[in-house]
Amino acid sequence: MTASLLAGALVATSSLLATPLPVAGPPASSPAPAQVTGRILDAAFGEPLEFATVSAFTPDSTLVDGASTDSTGAFSLVLPTRLRSGQAAATYRLRFEFIGYRPRDTTLSITGVLDLGDIPLTSDAVALDGATVTAQRSQLSLK
Repeated sequence: MTASLLAGALVATSSLLATPLPVAGPPASSPAPAQVTGRILDAAFGEPLEFATVSAFTPDSTLVDGASTDSTGAFSLVLPTRLRSGQAAATYRLRFEFIGYRPRDTTLSITGVLDLGDIPLTSDAVALDGATVTAQRSQLSLK
């Protein structure tokens, strides 16, 4: 029996038979992971937020995966489509964060590839009161 790559699929053939034999793939209990993508932007100006973070949590707040955005604000996460055997879809809480902006949370069920599109974050700037600086010059005398 030999194995060969045919049209991108691994096929096993027997030297006694000229017909391809199926090769076992991943077990049915471990589905292919899903890719979640999107872009994080400043809500006021539409500019991408570089190095913003995206975190994926299970419903019980266990961190599953995380990523940071690139120079265009884009991110990509690879998440399991099922967290438990027999579950139809995995539910995650995604948190989008960047310093100086309000964090944003969303909960979704993932069954396959998902593009979230543009995710705007709102600035959380705080205006501070003015500061007064006072100083005294020391008296110096030369003799």
